[in-house]
Amino acid sequence: MLSDFKDSSSDASYAQEAMAALVKSGTVSGSGGKLNPTRAEIAQVLFNLIGK
Repeated sequence: MLSDFKDSSSDASYAQEAMAALVKSGTVSGSGGKLNPTRAEIAQVLFNLIGK
C-alpha cells in the first residue's frame, strides 16, 4: 500500500504502520504519486481523533 507512493521510503520506521492505516482508511490519499499528506488531511485526522 505505502509502496504505491514515491516518497514512502522517507517515512520514519515508527510511522509506517500508522501511515499505512491512514492510507488504507482513505483518510490520507496523497497527491502526484507522493504520500505527503496535505494540511487538510492532517486536520481531518486530528478532528477525528479529538472527536472520539
